[in-house]
Amino acid sequence: MEDINVPEGVPVGGASLWPADNFTKVGEPDDPITGLVVLGSDLYIFKQDSIWQWDGVDLRQIVTGVGCVAPQSLITVGGATMFLASEGVYVFDGVKVTKLSYAVDKTLNDYTQRARLSEAVGAKNRRDSEYLLWLPGVPNTVCLVYNWSQNSWTKRGMQFDAATKVQTVGGH
Repeated sequence: MEDINVPEGVPVGGASLWPADNFTKVGEPDDPITGLVVLGSDLYIFKQDSIWQWDGVDLRQIVTGVGCVAPQSLITVGGATMFLASEGVYVFDGVKVTKLSYAVDKTLNDYTQRARLSEAVGAKNRRDSEYLLWLPGVPNTVCLVYNWSQNSWTKRGMQFDAATKVQTVGGH
């Protein structure tokens, strides 16, 4: 890889030149990238059916068979990331995935607009220790709420404009 000439005054990571050979393939093209998350000092690449880790030198697959289907559902709380997969809601801690949604799997499995799952939107409410997940629907939007301090789920009928992503609610 050739050296990159960074113009004077441009901060690291803000280079305007990028050599054509400075890229890497992440898995197979039929498993598209759906999001990027930093946990600790590593970058995690979420795909629809897998999760990859890049530590700045090496790229390796960490998880196979579970990935993020809704890019806007990725929410990091502390040292873990919650997200919607095709089989439910999971949390990833940088090493393994754990399914969180057993209590609401019936709601997810009965969801009639599964083709729209990629449009689901997540948010965190730190004040109440909640991960909120809006499932798009007509005419009403379903909001599944996971309380991470109580390890419990509730279902709310809350409207949400999917065009606007809220990272945090409740003033935090």
